[in-house]
Amino acid sequence: MQEHEYESYYLRDFIYFALRGWRKIIVFAIIGAVLLGGVALYRNRSQTTTRPTAPTPIEKDDEEAILTDEELKSVHAEVVAKDITVLRYDKRMEFLRSRIDVLAERLSNSVYLAIDGNNQPLAVFELVVSMDNVTGETEDIIEQRQLLLSLDYLGAARSNAFFTYLERENNALISGTNLRELVDISMQEGNTIRFEITGPDMATVRSMSEAAQKFISQEMENQATYSYPHALTIENESYRTVRNPAIAEERQSLEIRLEDSTAELEEIEKNYRGYGVTLDEKLELAEEQARIDKAERLTEEKIREAEAAAEDGVEGATASASVPFYAVGGLIVGILVALLWNFYRGASAGKLMHPDDFANRIGLLYINEIIMPAPEDKKESKRFGSGLDRWIERLYLRPKLRNAKPTQDSVIYAAKVIQGLNEAKTTHTACDLPDIAGLVNSEADTSTYIVADSVIDHADSSATTDSSEAQTQPENIAQTMADGIALTKADREAQTKTERNAKYKADSDAQTKTDCTSPAIIAVLTAETPANMETIAALNNEAARNDILEFELLPVGSISNNISSIDKLREADSVLVLTRSRKTELQDLVRSLEMTQQLKKPVLGLISIEQIE
Repeated sequence: MQEHEYESYYLRDFIYFALRGWRKIIVFAIIGAVLLGGVALYRNRSQTTTRPTAPTPIEKDDEEAILTDEELKSVHAEVVAKDITVLRYDKRMEFLRSRIDVLAERLSNSVYLAIDGNNQPLAVFELVVSMDNVTGETEDIIEQRQLLLSLDYLGAARSNAFFTYLERENNALISGTNLRELVDISMQEGNTIRFEITGPDMATVRSMSEAAQKFISQEMENQATYSYPHALTIENESYRTVRNPAIAEERQSLEIRLEDSTAELEEIEKNYRGYGVTLDEKLELAEEQARIDKAERLTEEKIREAEAAAEDGVEGATASASVPFYAVGGLIVGILVALLWNFYRGASAGKLMHPDDFANRIGLLYINEIIMPAPEDKKESKRFGSGLDRWIERLYLRPKLRNAKPTQDSVIYAAKVIQGLNEAKTTHTACDLPDIAGLVNSEADTSTYIVADSVIDHADSSATTDSSEAQTQPENIAQTMADGIALTKADREAQTKTERNAKYKADSDAQTKTDCTSPAIIAVLTAETPANMETIAALNNEAARNDILEFELLPVGSISNNISSIDKLREADSVLVLTRSRKTELQDLVRSLEMTQQLKKPVLGLISIEQIE
């Protein structure tokens, strides 16, 4: 069992914890104020040795105002970024350099431009899409479907998949842009697709033409979007050498454009260099202004540092005014620390705060609370602030005192509840009376046996009456018999024996009744403190007021610390829990209940005690 599972705290509990430790609050507050006040005094003492001095004039240092390489780069970048002419020149030169690179690369690496225009190898074939009119559609619909399929195949022929296939079949001898320049694909009249393939020599042209036809027969139909019935055929295939002056013209055009771009770039660079004189002047002016700004900035920083030092000196001379503030701060910190400490100590003390909540949590019957006056403690009354302690206790117990009943009434109520619970939990058994007839003299006559039998029968029927009645009834019966028959000598002897038997019968009934009504032993789980023992004695006295003693409370003390208490608990008929708010150790109580559970003893309920000074 975990103790924290059976205890709960309320806001008034924490207020009680805080107020009960008011002495700690005072001590901690004084310590905090003294400590922080001492810190403030120590700081004042170290600062009073410094006297404020008049600020000295600050002179500009030219050596410190020299710009670093990073600062120079920053100044140049800022000047260039703000100069529109420089920006225009830079952008134009960047564009011309990029175009010159592209033209030079085309003239240098283009396969198409390297072909002899007078002897250009050329392969030509046409791809014809033939429709199969298996559904008997009209001629217009067939023509529309043929156009859709032709456009679909034209897109497939111009796709990246087609040129990638050619490059792979050509062993990557010609790739990229150069390959696209060598293949021309166009749509002709009649929805036929014309392929024109050229290259540096006829062997290459044949190889590329065969690869293109292979792609058409193996790959192109798989990429078609439409599934109309049709057939693909290659027609008008030819290989020849032609004269193509357009190659030379395009090469010449590129060379001219390259020369023009180069000339323009040189002219701009020349103008830029001429403009550089003005730019250098701007840079020098910007550098000079940057040095001036840096010198002024350094001077301002030195002035601020001198002013700060002077202010520190003035504050050091007047810092004694902060001692009260430090002391107040220490006072507040000390109070907060003391409050937290009181909360922690109160919540972790392991004391039972609310017996009724505890009983409800573990399923015990909460009988009642007995409020009794506390004995006068002269030693406690002499303690500093004892009156304040009593006021705090009464303030915390105000809800209980408002509805409190007299101590005697609470004891009577608790005794009656215990008696009722004990009767409900205890099984009563009938007691057998002794055989009185066996003690009758065997020489008695028949009339004597009749008298003795009538006495036994009457005693059995009156076993539940008081002992005084049990003693008078045999005498009445004997007197009745004496009045009804003649008193002979034998009769007198029989009468004497009958009276003796009746007396023995009455004594046996009284002893039997005492044995059957022996009090139940109830073990009380409680600490052996004066208040608890006084409560147990009051309950026992209340139980003894009845003619028959129904129960007797037997304190067993702490089971966890006293082994003999376990033997007392084992011999008891049932168990009662007696606690004191804020005094009972919750851990000992839980362990005692665990032991009671192991011994299978019924627990009648829980009674709490509250002492009020």
